[in-house]
Amino acid sequence: MRIDKTKLIIKTGIMIMILTCAVNTNTQATVSPQIGETWMGIYFNTAKIGYSKMKITKAAYKNKPAFKLDTLSVTKMMVLGEQVEQTVESSVFLDKKSAPLYQIFQMSSAGHKTKIKAVYLPKEISVQIESDGTRGTKSIPIPDG
Repeated sequence: MRIDKTKLIIKTGIMIMILTCAVNTNTQATVSPQIGETWMGIYFNTAKIGYSKMKITKAAYKNKPAFKLDTLSVTKMMVLGEQVEQTVESSVFLDKKSAPLYQIFQMSSAGHKTKIKAVYLPKEISVQIESDGTRGTKSIPIPDG
């Protein structure tokens, strides 16, 4: 069975993006995001294989007050004798209740790049996908509740 790497990368990117912002846009958050920056090491057993950074700042989205959440994760490790590096970047604009409004997600690994832009609407997420020159759009419904 042959695995189509482009489709696998796109599906993985969409899954990570949805998990990153897996919230109902009607959620009533009671606490605003904490402004600041956090760094973490990524380890496999005792070996450091990468790092992750998260930064939250005040911002504006469509001329309205918002927050911007920027994340970056970089991992490098040897797999079957080959150096493998993966970079995942995301920028998300959040409203004052911490619900996502807009997101850009980028992932690169083994020479493949995937970029996803998402607009979070009350009933759906409108997604534009670009992976190694292939472009597409997708609408993901947001269930009630």
